Amino acid sequence: MKINVEITKKDLFWMNSYMFLTTSGTYKIPIYAWLTMTGMYFYNVGLNIEIMQAVYKLSVFFGWSLTIFFVFYIFSTITILSGSADNYGVLGKHIYETKENGFIETTDVNETFINWGGIYRLIKNNNYIYIKIAPLLAHIIPRKCFSKDSEFEKFYSILKAGHESGTNKKIQIEEK
Repeated sequence: MKINVEITKKDLFWMNSYMFLTTSGTYKIPIYAWLTMTGMYFYNVGLNIEIMQAVYKLSVFFGWSLTIFFVFYIFSTITILSGSADNYGVLGKHIYETKENGFIETTDVNETFINWGGIYRLIKNNNYIYIKIAPLLAHIIPRKCFSKDSEFEKFYSILKAGHESGTNKKIQIEEK
């Protein structure tokens, strides 16, 4: 199956938001920040403080941790959007074609073949298919690029079948 995809900055924004909020490592940032601030506070003050004062300080630390989380999200989004352009092969026209043993992505600047086993994870939501080929690297397939919902579902089922066939294969190494 061959499809034409037009990737926009809006698509990148939604992918970054989805990936940022669903990646487990993302939540470690505010948790570590909160634990660090809490540990430093109790190290300096000691454990002999009033409960209300401790609850207040922990709430303030939690607020700062969330602030750090959102600053990190905004910074990563701005970095991705400002570093993406048509001439880098990120935005603009992409052609995806499924083959028996993988899929080909073609842009104005590159052509890449990905074996089915090279798909790290396959994600589908209401508006996109994300073909992750590494924890922080994905191909974006917007639903809007299909004339019918059935075509979107068919493309996803081809990817899913290929991904499942590729992940179960073991690499054979011959020793001579």
